[in-house]
Amino acid sequence: MALTEECKSFKERHGLLEVADRLGVSLKREGRSYRIRKDNSVIFFQKGNQWRWEDKARPDVGGDQIDFIQWHEALDDTTAALRRGHELFGEPFTYNPQCKAKKKLKPFSREDWCRRIAQSRKLPRPDLLEKFPLLQVPQFKHNPDPNYWGIGPPDSGAEQYRRVDGKLFKDGPKAKRLVGVKNRPIGISNINPASERIHLVEGEGDALAVWTLLDDRFNLDLSIQSIVVFCGADVRLRPKEVEKLIELPITIWAQDDLPGLELAVDSYQKLVDAGCDVVVMLPSTVGADWGDYYIKRRFLPLEYDKKWVDVFGWDNLIRWARIRNEHKEIQEEEAKLKHRANGRKGGRPSGPKRLIVESLFRRAPTLQAGELCRRVGMEPNASNKRNVQRWIKALSGATKPTIEKGEIKGCDKTPTKPSEEAHRLSLEAVGY
Repeated sequence: MALTEECKSFKERHGLLEVADRLGVSLKREGRSYRIRKDNSVIFFQKGNQWRWEDKARPDVGGDQIDFIQWHEALDDTTAALRRGHELFGEPFTYNPQCKAKKKLKPFSREDWCRRIAQSRKLPRPDLLEKFPLLQVPQFKHNPDPNYWGIGPPDSGAEQYRRVDGKLFKDGPKAKRLVGVKNRPIGISNINPASERIHLVEGEGDALAVWTLLDDRFNLDLSIQSIVVFCGADVRLRPKEVEKLIELPITIWAQDDLPGLELAVDSYQKLVDAGCDVVVMLPSTVGADWGDYYIKRRFLPLEYDKKWVDVFGWDNLIRWARIRNEHKEIQEEEAKLKHRANGRKGGRPSGPKRLIVESLFRRAPTLQAGELCRRVGMEPNASNKRNVQRWIKALSGATKPTIEKGEIKGCDKTPTKPSEEAHRLSLEAVGY
């Protein structure tokens, strides 16, 4: 059953009463229209052939429109999303998810409902808002200009930049060209300049690219013990590849577009069902606003947990909610501002924070598979994928895995499943 706008005859209106009863709400007739009530408060009212949302505390958003409700718990989720949309954007929320195929309404599941709400206004899924504080909406107004963004929120007083034709300009009367950065998705041949801990190892096969996070100049006991699967528009894990990865720690690097995210979720489920230890990396694009950050979450499974890590630059080290793909100079300056000594303006980071900032940004990326193999003691001309798997397996079985002069220390002769220490270090190494 559904609440639809096509309620013209008495018989159809009588059907609405039955639906309202099943939803646990009251449907009161007032003149020629109906009002849906819950807990003595009006939620939706009928105006002509439309159902509109109404809140007496916010009469200025009475134009918010709802077309139909398919799922019995969607009433609460929709109401919460409508209120949240007004608080965020200060404008009416229009939701029109009707999906018709040969003039028939297509049933919507709970997940479909939440996705459509999120997609309409780039809002997080309502059922995730209360469960995961990470997804809480920041308390400042969203700037509607997609080309306007900066180090901090628009009203924070931080330096702001404007993106024009893919290039960044410092905002102000004396606009100065800062650096040229294009808004492009991550690809196998396109490494993010802000993610210099990422090194490419060419994988065998047409559907699996192997990545590993490694930097011997980064002052940590590195135990990055994951094979990283690149999930792009044309990349999908196949059953035979899943079999090869069983019992190995896996990192899924999701491409920053909706097909890539869908494939990441699909690969995540397959690998988890196969018994793999999986971590998912969620990147972002240049100048992505807060809405883009949230809209990705509609594809996350309900068991969203710490296995899904937001990355880029220094953000994952301090667990900041906003993730960006910015030039390293901008991120380095932002890191200094965030970690400045004693909170003084212009102060320099001190102690461990200074080491994190300097060691994170003052490096050059290594993109050559041969150079990476030499650094970890592999034969550059050998099968990269097989050697990387063997190297990661050795790290997984290490009691206290470290890397010294390109050699793995603390490894057992017969690697088994990752020890708790190795697993803990791997999470720390990706900034979680």
